[in-house]
Parts: sequence; structure tokens; C-alpha cells
Amino acid sequence: MALVASLLFVLLTALALAALPRKLPLRTNIILYMALSIVIINKFTLLTYSYRLYTVSEHPVKFLAAVLQRDFTVTLGMLVFANAFFTETRLARRLGAAAGVLLLLVATGQVLLRLDVFQYRLWNIGYEVLTIAAMMAVTYGFAKGALALERKEERAHAG
Repeated sequence: MALVASLLFVLLTALALAALPRKLPLRTNIILYMALSIVIINKFTLLTYSYRLYTVSEHPVKFLAAVLQRDFTVTLGMLVFANAFFTETRLARRLGAAAGVLLLLVATGQVLLRLDVFQYRLWNIGYEVLTIAAMMAVTYGFAKGALALERKEERAHAG
């Protein structure tokens, strides 16, 4: 059940990204995906194995569900946030996208918690929200930097 839920969450975030009317350039999205993957994997490793704030089930199917959550759902969710935030002009829609991604990622994490994929030790939903908000801030910074590089490259090729 946990693996099916994780696959549905991956599909949901991928469809959300595909459904956006405007997106960042492909190169920017690829760079952003790779950079975010590195940060998210390191965050996951630190919180689970180094600090032991929460644990991941050792059952192979549940562990795979955790990996899908970490590698795809969270990363694609952050890409949805970055694409919506940097391509939308209206503040209300930007904030709505940020709130939607935050709620989606908290909800998916809580579902996997209830399915015993994750077990909280010194962790709670408040920390989860703060961690996701921090990841959104990191995503914002990475996206801003990637867009600056994209513009610099365009100017170099144009001139």
C-alpha cells in the first residue's frame, strides 16, 4: 500500500508540474532538479541516519516508498513551486502555489507516516513544516541563481 501511495504522489506532482501554463527554461529546470536532489538527499541522510530524528522502515517496499518520496515527490514539488513562483506575475497566485506545495508535501509525508514508512522519534509535524519551508527558501535561491546564469548565457550568445 505504501508503494502505491508513493507512486500516486509522484504521479500527482509530475502532473502538477506538467499542467503549469508557463514553465522555466528546460535547462534551468534540469539544473534545479539536480541541485535540489543533492540537498534533499543530504537533508534526508542527516535527519534520519546522523541525527536519528526520525527513522525509515527497513521493509524493502516501505523503504522504496521513502526513496520515491525523497527523490521524486519532494523534488518535483519544489520544481512546481519554483516554476509557479518565477513564471507567475500575480502575488496571490505565487503565494497560493507556495501554500499548495507546502500542504501537498506535508500531506504526503503524513500519509507515509501513517503507513509506517516513517517513524517519528524526536520529530513532529511542526518540524516537517519548517523543513519544507526551508527547502522552499533553498529552492527560491537556487532558482534565482539558475535564472541569472540562464540570462547571462543568453546575453553571451546574443552579443
